[in-house]
Amino acid sequence: MKFLFDAGHGGGKPGAIFDPDAAVSGDEVVEKDLNLEVVLTAGRLLRDKGHSVLYTRDRDVNLDNLRRKEMINDYKPDAFISIHCNASEEHKSKGVEAFYRDDRDYPLANIIQQTLAARTGLKDRGVFQDTGQLGKRLTVLDDSEKTPAALVEIGFIDNAVDRMYITKNIFTVAEGIADAIHSYAMQKGLA
Repeated sequence: MKFLFDAGHGGGKPGAIFDPDAAVSGDEVVEKDLNLEVVLTAGRLLRDKGHSVLYTRDRDVNLDNLRRKEMINDYKPDAFISIHCNASEEHKSKGVEAFYRDDRDYPLANIIQQTLAARTGLKDRGVFQDTGQLGKRLTVLDDSEKTPAALVEIGFIDNAVDRMYITKNIFTVAEGIADAIHSYAMQKGLA
């Protein structure tokens, strides 16, 4: 099975940043970096299971959503998975959640969400259709080929418990995602 992994943000678009006075402590945590670490690790684990994996980015570069869509259309993966960290205005939210575009995408988003929440022990915030929960279409999930796609929020970077868990357990997070995707492939009879 062919998968296209997207490490959200990159380059001059860092995503969410937790900076507890990083100039003094050196503890700055940047979403784009965590996303990339998780994606590269999950990709290696899926390759070990015999799957073909491509990345929208494999280093710290800026990539616009148009280029992501072009990669989906060019590579024609069996599924597209975009990894992100969440953040909230009140800095009190926590947990993992997944978004999908339509019914074709729900099984992928659901199995990743269930596996990731169980594996990490982080709060299970649920699986949501983007337009239903956010009131808008997530651009990264909108492609002309209608490839099954999910956007996964692996935790809240501005929540101390989530942030500490993610930064200290990159492998566990990535393994949960890879195992879920492999299970998805087996359910589809493609593994």
